[in-house]
Amino acid sequence: KLKPKTYKQTRLNKMKMKTGMMVAFIVGLIFVLLALFSGKPANRRIWRKPRKTTEVEIEIIKVEPRMGRQKERRAKSTAAVNQGNEGAPSRESNGGACPPLNASYRRHVGFAAYSKAMRNLGADFYIAGSGTRRLYRIDFDDKMLLPTTLERIKHAGYSSRTRVIGDEPALNGFLNMAEREYKIANPEVLLLIPGYLENKIAMRLSKSLKKLGLSFKDVAGFKGEYMKSGDRLVLKVNEAVMVRTGKKIRMGLSIYL
Repeated sequence: KLKPKTYKQTRLNKMKMKTGMMVAFIVGLIFVLLALFSGKPANRRIWRKPRKTTEVEIEIIKVEPRMGRQKERRAKSTAAVNQGNEGAPSRESNGGACPPLNASYRRHVGFAAYSKAMRNLGADFYIAGSGTRRLYRIDFDDKMLLPTTLERIKHAGYSSRTRVIGDEPALNGFLNMAEREYKIANPEVLLLIPGYLENKIAMRLSKSLKKLGLSFKDVAGFKGEYMKSGDRLVLKVNEAVMVRTGKKIRMGLSIYL
């Protein structure tokens, strides 16, 4: 048998051991719970429904050799160009306003270089949503959305023709921010370019068509792509699509922006 003093000491040691194990278990449990719930929701990736891609021009023309449909689309395009903004391409004596241009930046340039080049030329990217008149300019440097108004945009010298940038992964963070922090439903990224740049493109297209014996009234739309030449952004117009027949005419025009 153990002596009374030795028995008491052994029992006390066992109680201390059990208490230490219990404390260690509680502390470990607290750390696990903190690790699970301390993550920032803002950093979690939010799944977004794929958006319809319109890389540069909102006025994409689906060529159909039927006069009625083409006249309807043509009228809509002309109305979009002539909304009263001073930067909009003016009607020319050789027939109508500049037809829409669909050009891609993805193959040769990529969004980062494209967006930087366009901003250097005076263009800006905005976010707008359905059912709201709120507009926000995208600040790529500080990763922010800056509120603005339609009145400011109206007097900023932009072209009245709006480009929609769709299905661009580099913009998902701003679109998520617009939905989560600013409660904008169905946000879209709009590109507004300065009127002088729109006029420059329209003038070059018009001159190129004249050499082919054509004018804007003969064309439903243009197709092209963006490229880089040193530090310059180049718009390469590959073809023009005829209004009546849907025939594609090779252009081979390079416009240094």
